[in-house]
Amino acid sequence: MHKSYLCFFVLAVACIAAAPGAYAIRESQVQEGMDYMHQLCEDSKAPVATLTEAIRNGSLPAAKNAYTAARSYYEQIEVLAYSFPDTDADIDARPYAGFAKGEQDSEYRGFHKIEYLIFRNEDLETALGFAETLEASVNTLCVELTETDRFSQELTWKGAISLAIEVPAKKISSEEETWSDLSMMIFRENLKGIWGVISPFLDDMNTSIRADVQSAYDELVKEFNEICPQYPFNTSSGQACLYSTISISDRRSLVSDYYSLANALLAAKSFLNISDPVEESEIIATASTTPSPSPTSSCVEEAWLIEHDVDLLHERQ
Repeated sequence: MHKSYLCFFVLAVACIAAAPGAYAIRESQVQEGMDYMHQLCEDSKAPVATLTEAIRNGSLPAAKNAYTAARSYYEQIEVLAYSFPDTDADIDARPYAGFAKGEQDSEYRGFHKIEYLIFRNEDLETALGFAETLEASVNTLCVELTETDRFSQELTWKGAISLAIEVPAKKISSEEETWSDLSMMIFRENLKGIWGVISPFLDDMNTSIRADVQSAYDELVKEFNEICPQYPFNTSSGQACLYSTISISDRRSLVSDYYSLANALLAAKSFLNISDPVEESEIIATASTTPSPSPTSSCVEEAWLIEHDVDLLHERQ
């Protein structure tokens, strides 16, 4: 056995012995979220293919309807995007996210590219190539959603909390589906995605924490149903009330309720003792130096760093 792996093994065992119950790796809960999202991905293949076909046939009304039907699936799946950042960029990137030429950049692709080509420019000829590329990206995503090494409880919770904050902090300002006016569908499907990966952890929470998380989620579901009763929360059609018709007071309520959910999730994460994922920059930094013991550092995180430092050094050799 490589001495570094032996070091990792000894340290990990020591951590468990020294702090029983202080840290738990909930693999089954993470897997349940992965399975849920993988099924969504598989279910999305047909609607995405229908979108491509509608664009190919040159019917603008059909293309708009097909876009609406295909769009909702990834807005649930994106809660796990930290585990597949490259594919996320291929499917759901925005033109300001690292593209020097914005919409005109040759690397810019995905749903938002297709959205403006269909709804704003009405340019189906250009949209066709991007729809075909989107199909390939979705196929890649479905494979990645089965690769367990990509996923962890740390990344799952980071994604859920980040999305619960992003919706009220940014998305409700209508930065979302500007041209299709489908932002309400985005907010709704984001909530479904958050719940899809967080609900498997409910049984690990105490009664009070669990009640707070459940209540915050239920309040948002109620809010969506009251704001848009013609398209109930559990609709699977991808349709939703046009965001341009939503009042300022209703938008304000959504912001408040989303922040309540974010705060409940932050409290639950703390109760479950789920640490933040270690950033790549931290791994690289620790690969060249030997970290000195810290009474505040997580024993398991130190063991994780040793394991990944070894992998990184092997890759560099």
